[in-house]
Amino acid sequence: MRGVRAAFALGAEGVYVGTRFIVSNECPASDVTKQHIIHSKGADLLTVSSTQRSIPNNAAQEFKNMYKNGTPSNQVDKKISENGGLRTGMLEGRMDEGIISVNMAIDLQKKRAVRKLLKN
Repeated sequence: MRGVRAAFALGAEGVYVGTRFIVSNECPASDVTKQHIIHSKGADLLTVSSTQRSIPNNAAQEFKNMYKNGTPSNQVDKKISENGGLRTGMLEGRMDEGIISVNMAIDLQKKRAVRKLLKN
């Protein structure tokens, strides 16, 4: 949470910390997904559209190739949505059927209770 404090000190009025909460005990995401997030590295992430990065898997590789080969980002995002969106990979834990959209700070993630996240 050091980065959050730094952002506020520099005048930010809010920050986005979604990935940190995905691996919390209280989040309904699949335990398989949580373990993949905890054991992944930011350097391994695949850019699957202009707004999403994913832990590598078969679906993410397919979307990365579409985006890299010139398919407009909004069309890739539409295809991701048609494929189950984030539900398939993140909530249901079907790793090769859906993406696991996270940010570059996944290297710092550990499974904790939300109460402890907010305390730090």
